Amino acid sequence: MQTSITSNGKDTLVKFEGSLDVSCQESLKNELAKQVQPEDQRLVVDLSLVTFIDSACLGVFVSTLKNLKAKNRQLVFVAPQEEVRSIFQITRLDRLFMIVDSLKDLPPA
Repeated sequence: MQTSITSNGKDTLVKFEGSLDVSCQESLKNELAKQVQPEDQRLVVDLSLVTFIDSACLGVFVSTLKNLKAKNRQLVFVAPQEEVRSIFQITRLDRLFMIVDSLKDLPPA
C-alpha cells in the first residue's frame, strides 16, 4: 500500500494505491487516525488506484467514519474501481459511505 496526502484547507485528500488487506490494516488505521486530527471539513479518500479491499480495511473505514462524525466532519470516497465498488455494494456499505465517481463530483464542503 502506498499513500499520498494533500490538503487545501477544506479537504484532506488521501490517495491509496495497491491492495488494502489485512497485511496493511494497521498502517491504514494509523494513517487515517492522523487525518482525523486536522480541522479540514472533509476527509476524501481516493480509491482510484486501489485494486482490492478486504473486510479488515472496511472495518478501519467504518471506525474512521465514526470518529469523523463525532467531530462533525465527513468521509467521502472517490473513484473506486469497479471491483472495489462492488465490495462496498455487496457489504451494503455503499449506503453508509458517500461514494462519488470523481473529485469533480464532490459536493460543496
